[in-house]
Amino acid sequence: MASSILVFGLYLVAVAGIAYMGWRRTHTLSDYVLGGRSLSPFTAALSTGASNMSAWAMLSFPALAYSHSARAALMAVSLLVGQYVSVRAVAPRLRVYSEKLDDAQTLPKFLCERTRDGAAGTECCCGVSVA
Repeated sequence: MASSILVFGLYLVAVAGIAYMGWRRTHTLSDYVLGGRSLSPFTAALSTGASNMSAWAMLSFPALAYSHSARAALMAVSLLVGQYVSVRAVAPRLRVYSEKLDDAQTLPKFLCERTRDGAAGTECCCGVSVA
């Protein structure tokens, strides 16, 4: 029991240290949201993949694999190919254009700026598609 509390305490100290270092490096909203645009392509791709597939990969995919076996393997391959294409083809252009378009920090803001739409239409569509 005491060793568990010690390990948990060390974990909390490590998290607090990481939070403090991040706080010291964050000066603007862009620093917070996009890491000041200083992330390496690998780190950005890893973050995107983790965000996209966190709940899906942990909850839904094992159930799909159990119920559909071979078809689930094809789904895994298609997810990996889709992620690769996204990182190689879409992400570089998105990064360049988002900097040009008033430093767009989110995809809905990027789409609003790119289509010159008043926030209502495009952001509403983005919100509905996510929900």
